[in-house]
Amino acid sequence: MTTDSIAERIEVSRTELLDLSLRNPLVNYRLLRAKGVEASDGDSAKVFRDLVRDNKLVRFTDAESKSTAANNIATAETPEQLDRRLLKTYYDANTLIQEQGVNTLFVALGMVHWYESDSSDIERKAPLILVPVQLERADVNSKFGMRYSGEDLDANIAFIQKVQQDFGIKMPSLPADDESDAEDLDVGAYFAKVASSIEGMKRWSVDDASVVLGFFSFNKLLMYKDLDSESWTESGGLLERGIIRALFETGFREAESEIGENAFLDDHLDAEDVFHVVDADSSQAKAIHDVKSGRSMVIQGPPGTGKSQTITNIIAEGVAQGKKVLFVAEKMAALEVVKHRLDSIGLGDACLELHSNKTQKRAVIDDIKRTLELGEPHTDGIDDDFVALNQIRNRLNSYAVAVNTPVGETGVTPYKAYGELLRIAARDGGEDLPRLRLAEISSWVPVDYQRKASVVSELQTVLGSMGSPNRHMFRGSQRQLITPTFVDDLRDTIAAALDSNETLFAAGCDLSGALGLKKPENSGDVSTMLALSEHFSGAPDVGGVKLSALRRKGRRQDMRSLLKCHNRLAQLHSEYDTVLKSEAWKTDVDEMHVVLTTTGRSFLKRLFSSEYKSVRSAVQGLCVTKPSGDVDQLITLLEAILEEQLQRQEIEDLSPKAEAALGPWWMGEDTDWQAVSRIVEWALALLEEADDGKFPHKLAYAVSEIIDDGKLKNLIDITAVESILELDNPRQFRDDETLSSMALEKQRSLLRKWERGVNNIREVARFNLAASMAEEEDLRAVVDLARRWKEASNRLSACFEKARYSAILSRAIEERASLAEFDTGIHQQR
Repeated sequence: MTTDSIAERIEVSRTELLDLSLRNPLVNYRLLRAKGVEASDGDSAKVFRDLVRDNKLVRFTDAESKSTAANNIATAETPEQLDRRLLKTYYDANTLIQEQGVNTLFVALGMVHWYESDSSDIERKAPLILVPVQLERADVNSKFGMRYSGEDLDANIAFIQKVQQDFGIKMPSLPADDESDAEDLDVGAYFAKVASSIEGMKRWSVDDASVVLGFFSFNKLLMYKDLDSESWTESGGLLERGIIRALFETGFREAESEIGENAFLDDHLDAEDVFHVVDADSSQAKAIHDVKSGRSMVIQGPPGTGKSQTITNIIAEGVAQGKKVLFVAEKMAALEVVKHRLDSIGLGDACLELHSNKTQKRAVIDDIKRTLELGEPHTDGIDDDFVALNQIRNRLNSYAVAVNTPVGETGVTPYKAYGELLRIAARDGGEDLPRLRLAEISSWVPVDYQRKASVVSELQTVLGSMGSPNRHMFRGSQRQLITPTFVDDLRDTIAAALDSNETLFAAGCDLSGALGLKKPENSGDVSTMLALSEHFSGAPDVGGVKLSALRRKGRRQDMRSLLKCHNRLAQLHSEYDTVLKSEAWKTDVDEMHVVLTTTGRSFLKRLFSSEYKSVRSAVQGLCVTKPSGDVDQLITLLEAILEEQLQRQEIEDLSPKAEAALGPWWMGEDTDWQAVSRIVEWALALLEEADDGKFPHKLAYAVSEIIDDGKLKNLIDITAVESILELDNPRQFRDDETLSSMALEKQRSLLRKWERGVNNIREVARFNLAASMAEEEDLRAVVDLARRWKEASNRLSACFEKARYSAILSRAIEERASLAEFDTGIHQQR
């Protein structure tokens, strides 16, 4: 690409930096609603003389003021309005200086009144001379005054470019600094030149009396000036700079770093040649060395990763090499962090600040003078320090080698072992994981460990579906194989045992126990108890409802909460189903809600946040018809979705309890809520009467079904159940109990439980098979832990991992002296 082509592209880019739209107050000035001030009877030449030439403090006065001070500017504002405007202006100007290091507060002298076309009826205004100022006051009770900041004056370059581009008019610029001092500017003469340049434009005019205080951004205008190739006179000019050529022509081809990715830094960095004035980790030290070697690069990372530290060290290296370093940042805070670091270690005097109020000529000159008058720094005794440093560094490197060399054939370094243990502790609460003792675990090679870890993972997966084996209803079964017909055979065997057990006498015993009465001796006694049960004859249809599940008051409150959640769900859908699409209720809107309630409530953040705009569009897409962009309305819709999801989740959380109490009446989303509401209200009222002592609680839980006395059998053969299950009685029961020796009522209860959960036998079989595979891998301790530890279904693999890395780390400490003698405090001190 030729030099002329590069120059042409740069000029196009320069022009794009200028905002020539009507949004730019430099092109289309309008007084803002809450800040900025306009003079009602201005004298731009006098204001220029007071501010720039005489450096006076100039004040705005309200419409009621009778002040006749020569340096006052009259406005049409009431006292209260003027105070509010100046206060708002003062705070916004200071905020911009703090955040960006740039002053955007100017007094605009003179205005061009212009029109976009001869047919346009809209008058536009553009300022001519812009004087940078600062607002100040003695205290909170004093009036604001403004003073010239000392920075360069500016003509309205944006408007000058606008009229040349759109109308072919060449307006004059202000004289350059090297042609005349700012205080020598003839304001009237400049206005006359402007008027002469636009005299051919219909209805255009120059208001040379206009004086306004407002915000005008020159950030991009400064870039526009900087990219003017005529201002680059040294080293062959802008177009011959290597980085410009690379950008437009050859591309960036930096040499490879002298230090490889996995290289040992101390083999490349001599302590006497390194000028790291603040801490630097290995990646930062490598980057600093590359910059020092002349490589160009981009260093990036999230907040808190040490970028400002790295910049501080790069500046120090440049100073040590006698180089000039230019540090540029968009936000003033970034400059201040680095400058503060340099000040704290004595290098601040080498810095010349060129931002915000530091750009005044007098301040720059004074800063240079002060630095030139400093004496030379002293480095007595530093050679001895280097000797001590190398000794300490060697000890640290010895530890680094020990902690980063794999232990035996495990392929695991102590560093990795430490890291994995920390990860396990953070993820799985490593401190409360049970201790596993496994032979030779610290010597397993990677392939052996992976195979064993896979077996443990499968065991944990099985536990995830079945829960704790020692709490499983079929925990005593030793079966590993389940054939297609086995479950049916088991179901028939259990049913036969239940037929033998379920008798009229047993049912009568159940009822007598529930009512707190003596055991029934005949059918007459049973009839009497049935008559008592008719007390509840007015109840709704509650077939299958288990009132015993509501014996605790907490469960009753759960039922009240269930109904409350359903009612709230119905209310939300009634209110928003015509507004929101059906899929909106299932959308994850948590992050949307966070963006709208943080970024969305700030005008400035909304204005510059692409994330906010994306979220707003996403929320509008959830609606049947696109709502307005009002943030509060969008937040209300999201909160409705979040509440609906919360209520639905609570219903889901309460579902097991509802099923336990309501039995067949609970059908999840298909539940007959009208019937369930009647049942719950009746049940809760009944239990409240029992609470008041009107009848025994057990009466409310009684089952009033009586079985024909003719089915009574004296003996129940349970052996077939024990055989088909391959039952290990000690594992299934306690205290030498067996299925055959159990009390009849307890036996019947267990058989019914098995009958209902007969398919769960598959879970135990899968566990038995997985446990057998683990034992073949010499992992019996893992199997034992899986049986008894209630959290094994989620944390068994973590426990196994911890055992391995703990064993490897223990072996490393035993074998390596530098690890054995390690002490955090001493290491930190070194």
